[in-house]
Amino acid sequence: MGRSVSTPSGNLIAVCYRDVTEMGDCLDWQDFVDDVQQFAMSLRPSLYEADGWAGREDRILLQNGHVEIGVSEYCGLAAIWMRVRPDIDHEEIAAAWAAQFAPAFERAFGEFRRIGAFSNGEAIYERIDT
Repeated sequence: MGRSVSTPSGNLIAVCYRDVTEMGDCLDWQDFVDDVQQFAMSLRPSLYEADGWAGREDRILLQNGHVEIGVSEYCGLAAIWMRVRPDIDHEEIAAAWAAQFAPAFERAFGEFRRIGAFSNGEAIYERIDT
């Protein structure tokens, strides 16, 4: 069975995909992570850096009182995702906040969108026109 880049379980609001096959080493990856953090924080000043994991493959980079933003990578494809924090009591308010942020998030980080998957689990993506 094939597989695709991981995303965490829970209330996912947005998932953006980027090609990271050209990254040569760990320093390139860290630059990519830093860029995601800095740009997201410039879009929403309430976000702050976080360092955690949502499962084994999904790294949490940022959070605020409503959401977590993180990144996952598999075979040169990075998923930059935003989900409602699973540890809060105001899920409806958080989902509304995230839904307002989702279009800007997707414009900022989306290079590809997932359009489906084969029965063996391999995903299909299309390039987003910019």
